[in-house]
Amino acid sequence: MEERRYFGCSVRQRQDKDTVAFFVFYARAKDIKEWIGIKRVKDSEEGTQRILRQTRRKAITRFIKSDSINTIPNNILIAFEEEKAKFAPLKDSFENLSFESTDFKNNCDDQISWGFLDKDDDDDSLLEIFCAIWRAIKNNYPELWVQDNKFMKKVNMDAMNEFITGRLKVIWEIGVVDIFDSSSIENQVSNIMRSLSPKFWELEWSIKIQDNASVRKMIKEDLEIMANNYRMRQLWNENLKLPMVNEMTLE
Repeated sequence: MEERRYFGCSVRQRQDKDTVAFFVFYARAKDIKEWIGIKRVKDSEEGTQRILRQTRRKAITRFIKSDSINTIPNNILIAFEEEKAKFAPLKDSFENLSFESTDFKNNCDDQISWGFLDKDDDDDSLLEIFCAIWRAIKNNYPELWVQDNKFMKKVNMDAMNEFITGRLKVIWEIGVVDIFDSSSIENQVSNIMRSLSPKFWELEWSIKIQDNASVRKMIKEDLEIMANNYRMRQLWNENLKLPMVNEMTLE
């Protein structure tokens, strides 16, 4: 069998240098077929591949031939016998490397291209989620949605945002809300807002409102207590720490 050389990348999944390394490369199937062997369970007790069924092979063939763009994005794991393959780090052979004679595309021509993948966050979806949350808050707090209102201070809005997103995360994890459906988000936020009396923001507080983590934490703790009071059918201001409450405000 002729000697072959493939260009690729050696990867270890663990930091321990004794970890078995993987060599990741791209090559034509017909090329690999010339030297690879397959141990099937029907032929060997050490076999790892299931029995090839003609119906499955025909189905795959039909899929590939039905359209020139059809592809199967699966990798193939190949175990090399000891001393039959050797990895040569690029840095060790760089001085003797000939860019003209080295086939970096492993005979795949225009089917392979080396480069970088830049992943962008889905900013549009994040913005829509944010807007859905605050549409619901505004609709439930219309009287507070005015300039110079205490609720409109940054620390209060940050605390509310963190409280609401925390609740949404919990109900999303149990499948109650579709986080990518803005109407579903608005409905759930409206349900949450029913437990948060607007009087909380109208009353005078026992602390000075400052934009820092300690104040934000206290606000979120009171929001949590308010939500629990609503579920337990208690007075909305029961056990709250921030509002300065008297008998006139208990109604």
